[in-house]
Amino acid sequence: MVSSVTIELARREITREAALAPVRSLPGISLGDERHFPWLALTTILGMGFLAGQLLVWKRLSGIGFI
Repeated sequence: MVSSVTIELARREITREAALAPVRSLPGISLGDERHFPWLALTTILGMGFLAGQLLVWKRLSGIGFI
């Protein structure tokens, strides 16, 4: 669930950056110094954690003869 939120935030930030790119190229225009959080990287880390958890659970289930 959390990775769904982080990927949506990443999508919004990428869309915003794409929309502001032409404005940033104009001389004399400053949009200020904005901090960007690495939402896409966080989404990837959460996904890898999910897959690692799934692998662990499936190995345990296989170990007790469930599957």
